Amino acid sequence: MAILECQLDPDLGVYKNSNIDGMICWEGSHIIHSIIGVISSILFISICAIVQLTFYEVKISIENTDAQTNSKADVFSLILQLCLIIMYSFMVPNPDLQWIVVIFTFILSLFQFYIFYDERPFYEEKIMKVNICYKIFYF
Repeated sequence: MAILECQLDPDLGVYKNSNIDGMICWEGSHIIHSIIGVISSILFISICAIVQLTFYEVKISIENTDAQTNSKADVFSLILQLCLIIMYSFMVPNPDLQWIVVIFTFILSLFQFYIFYDERPFYEEKIMKVNICYKIFYF
């Protein structure tokens, strides 16, 4: 998503790409690269969510303590991480929006805790507690 990071150039009065010198945003090849970047990101995230929903160990056994009842909470965590990446990429450089990022990060982490606590995706209680603690400290 680095192709979408644009900042205002005060000398020229146009938006320039932060990572590629001399590229003016939303003109010429930047439009094509931005469209391809957004479409490929959406496709990649969709495939990751489908794979996450499909592949998980459903049978509880002694050999596999991290077997899951479902993977809805993991898909929510994946989508949450994507939202945070977008927020931190585009909103943090602006000092006026930093409080909004902090508040949204806190709210989204509370949602994630609730989803993992409510869904209880793991059979093993110890793994469940460790995973909830990890998710809380992650955000």
